[in-house]
Amino acid sequence: MFVYSPGRNGIRGGGHRRHDTVEHGKPHSCGVGISGCQNQFEGLGWKWERIRKRVAQLKRLFSDSEYTMYFVIFGFYGHMGGILIALFFLLIVLTFAILFFYFFVNILDYFIAELIGHPLRFPIRWKTKKVSLHQSSLLHHYFSFYRRLPPKRKIEFEHRVAHFLEVYEINGRDFTVTEDVRMLVSGTYVMLTFGFRDYLADVFERIIIYPEVYYSNITDQYHKGEFNPAMRAVVFSWADLLEGHSVDNDNLNLGIHEFTHVLHRNAHQERTTTASVFKRHYNNLMQFVKHPHIQRQIVESNYFRDYAFTNEYEFLAVVIEHYYETPLEFRSHFPNLFRKVSRMLNHAHTLQLPENRIQRR
Repeated sequence: MFVYSPGRNGIRGGGHRRHDTVEHGKPHSCGVGISGCQNQFEGLGWKWERIRKRVAQLKRLFSDSEYTMYFVIFGFYGHMGGILIALFFLLIVLTFAILFFYFFVNILDYFIAELIGHPLRFPIRWKTKKVSLHQSSLLHHYFSFYRRLPPKRKIEFEHRVAHFLEVYEINGRDFTVTEDVRMLVSGTYVMLTFGFRDYLADVFERIIIYPEVYYSNITDQYHKGEFNPAMRAVVFSWADLLEGHSVDNDNLNLGIHEFTHVLHRNAHQERTTTASVFKRHYNNLMQFVKHPHIQRQIVESNYFRDYAFTNEYEFLAVVIEHYYETPLEFRSHFPNLFRKVSRMLNHAHTLQLPENRIQRR
């Protein structure tokens, strides 16, 4: 029940609910005068009590596990957001640190290689690849270079052969590729690059084997072998490749010749430390042989066949054939040139003395 009662200024601005109170066990109503004011104060106290109870209810509400979980989750994701941001910036810093370390190490490696004449060797690798027992026996049969190596270096040679066979394809054209073919091709390349730290070249992808000399539609000539950069292929006649290894003192080795073209091309195309060092030693070698006195001495000696003077590419290939086929004769005729070739190949530690490179069976 609502009633209107006069307020302080005559009329109250609003109604209030009548409240029955108990005083000495007797109910009474709000009225005017002192008794009415007392009842109004008691009404205000009742309203304050309601507010206090409502606040208590809110406290209990927010202390409830369900609502508390909302605040916990919000705080958790807020905390996780901060962690993710920190991890993101940490990842950026680590990326720049790794890049800086990579470029710093490469620059340092290059300057050290320039200083000492060859790249540093890093003997640590994740896994050493192995060849089968049969493949190992073929390497021992075909290569005196391999036979002379100490056991630890033989493991390195076999690792490189296995890696070579994983990276490059060896396909036959009207020819069946056997393990003998695979070992002779891969072993020749590994022997030639054994002084290199970065020994695999990116300028070719496959080796193509013909049974004998083949006709080239590009040159309209018959070839024993070639390196075709456009096709990213090295091509061999198996008969001539095998003959080059069978006869060890004629300074003709088709495998060494064509793979030298590969290394020459790779040195001018790649930016690895090994390629840079090879290129620097090659430039020194060519500058040396272009001296008029050295040129005259080379021509008059008749040690190198005429094909060597076709161009710089063929000269290098022929010189390295001689380096492997007749090293003692090479060194006796041209000791300075021999030393420059040895530095270019980093073969000072594996100088090969004359011995049959292949045993006939």
